[in-house]
Amino acid sequence: MATPIRLVSRRTRSTLPDMPTVGSTYVVLSDLFDDRGDAAGRGFATCSIVDVTAAGPVVAATMVLRLADGEIHYQRVFDRFGAYPRSGTGAILGGTGAYRDVLGEVEATWPDADQVDVVIHQVAGARG
Repeated sequence: MATPIRLVSRRTRSTLPDMPTVGSTYVVLSDLFDDRGDAAGRGFATCSIVDVTAAGPVVAATMVLRLADGEIHYQRVFDRFGAYPRSGTGAILGGTGAYRDVLGEVEATWPDADQVDVVIHQVAGARG
């Protein structure tokens, strides 16, 4: 197993509607930073509201982490409600460049509404 990649994602844009309904879609754009605070890339998410509970929406999201040496694509379902910090785990679907054969999981923790701490647990070469 490869060494985990740790990133901080800071949201720069979100089109989440104020009153989400089942079937609503939105996008999130973010800047990515490494564990030293240096710029590491950009994050892109397409999200769909798949349920709305009394506590808030449940979201299915597909994310792309665009890094200097390639992209990591992953997907997750998470509850977008409750007190911070929030957390969730997604499955890596694949990647490009240095990550073209990657499999694994992505742990995400939201300390607040505008930041996500990301840990990528990759199993390199698992497809091949």
